[in-house]
Amino acid sequence: MSEPCPDVVARFYDAVYAQVRDGVDNAFYLAQMASAGGPVLEIGSGTGRLLREACRRGVDAWGIDGEWAPGLRLRRFVSSAPADLARQTNHVRMTFVWDEKDGERRYAREFDMRFFFRFEVEHLVARSRLKLESVRGDFDGEPLAADSAELVVTCRRPE
Repeated sequence: MSEPCPDVVARFYDAVYAQVRDGVDNAFYLAQMASAGGPVLEIGSGTGRLLREACRRGVDAWGIDGEWAPGLRLRRFVSSAPADLARQTNHVRMTFVWDEKDGERRYAREFDMRFFFRFEVEHLVARSRLKLESVRGDFDGEPLAADSAELVVTCRRPE
């Protein structure tokens, strides 16, 4: 079981995500939500970055995640994640640096983040109540290849 997200991480989640992911996946996920043809559940919706935009566009979207605190302005974020393929983890160190009225604040957090291989995801989906729709190597729909930077899996609930 993982530890709860510290308040300082929750405060800066949107700012960090904007630095490392915005523009990479937004259009893909919003298009998936819009084309679902029914209610959408975003699991791991964080602060609602995509969920709010989907609802604004008229999608019947719902999200679940832990409780997130409102953000402040982040000055700097640093992360390093060397992969351990045997354990399927990246060791991540996040350092947050921000200004408060009484001076600069810092917070560092280290943790192992688990990643999944394609066939492992396909195996898990096959044993769920979902139908595997596609496995792609990026958010533009390119096929998954050895040098793909992403593993994008789309599933639907059977009718």
